[in-house]
Amino acid sequence: MKRLGPGTSVLFWMTVAQAGATLDQQGLGSLAPFFAAELRLDHAALGALFGAIYLGSTLFTAPSGILVDRYGERTIVVGSGVLMGASVALGALVPHAGWLTGWLFVFGALYAASSPAGGRAILRWFSRNRGMAMGVRQAGAPLGGALGALILPAVALTFGGYRPALVCGGAICALAAVAAGLGYHEPPGDDAAAAPVSMRALLRGMWRFVVERRAFAVNVGALLLASGQYSVVAFLVLGLLHDHYPRSLASLSLAIVMIAGTIARPLWGVLSDRVFAHERAYALAIVGVIGALGCLWLGALGESGRGAAAVVAIAVVLGATLLGFTGLLNTVFAEIGGPAAAGSAMGVGLTFNYAAGFIAPPLFGVIVDRFGFVPAWRTLALDLAAAALIVAAGARRKASP
Repeated sequence: MKRLGPGTSVLFWMTVAQAGATLDQQGLGSLAPFFAAELRLDHAALGALFGAIYLGSTLFTAPSGILVDRYGERTIVVGSGVLMGASVALGALVPHAGWLTGWLFVFGALYAASSPAGGRAILRWFSRNRGMAMGVRQAGAPLGGALGALILPAVALTFGGYRPALVCGGAICALAAVAAGLGYHEPPGDDAAAAPVSMRALLRGMWRFVVERRAFAVNVGALLLASGQYSVVAFLVLGLLHDHYPRSLASLSLAIVMIAGTIARPLWGVLSDRVFAHERAYALAIVGVIGALGCLWLGALGESGRGAAAVVAIAVVLGATLLGFTGLLNTVFAEIGGPAAAGSAMGVGLTFNYAAGFIAPPLFGVIVDRFGFVPAWRTLALDLAAAALIVAAGARRKASP
């Protein structure tokens, strides 16, 4: 059997680490019915529960990006992955919403390091086809989410609730991180890890990434696009159950969303590499438009009561767009920072991304509680359309003389 080349091997192990982390980060949405029933939570409270993950990520992504640039991706991948697994498992010890919310916040803070670490590894190992490679690594996120959507509810049903499912998810996350650390090695002739950038230079570069006009447009667009992603992951299953679809179809739809995102991420990378001449903002704008149409379709589905085929088709559209764009986004962040400061640049950019995670699900839940799922999906469509306009405007600004 032919051995993998060094770059391909690194890509494989970084994808494994990403999948292990997102099995919990995205797969927990499939446990929403169990959380609601066992902890007596309404939709707004569920949104706050999931939002704790993204609040932790928002607060700690920028600092974790600096740690990646200072100490290297292998150290951060292993350390954060093991601690992520432990925090999820600890959330199962006490059947109380406050206890679980606190440990999900800790999990989110640790998860913040996963994308800067993996993105820096890809930037150092790949110069050609970087968008494709980043898309493949990011495909590990919805792949992990799909596995979580299949595994975690099955464990909860088999062993009596969400608590055994959390222990299972934590163990998988920790094992994936350890395996990735053992499989990773430094690129030959690359002294980025041996000569880390000074803290002052890193902070100066981070500030540039905040105020530069094109980067600012990408950051705001990322926040709006991510609002769609996190809301769909948190509420798709509950929305379908509300519309009287079978629980099996509702859980399967979330898995399909994750699988479609897994397939789409490298494809969006290839598209941005070859069709848009590396101007990935135009591809992000297309994502926003198609995602908005998917949310409108989902809202119409709630009114029409159509069959399983329509549910599957909508899940494919939402997965390919709202979960498919992340590789594009991370490539933009990493390329702006360069090899020496990729982690820091991604840390700043992903802060906007994760901010959507603790803002959007609670707001979406409030809209559902007051007005219903159909207005909530339509509001999300407006959000995604705005994202498309903003990132397209940023791309045009770059192209102007």
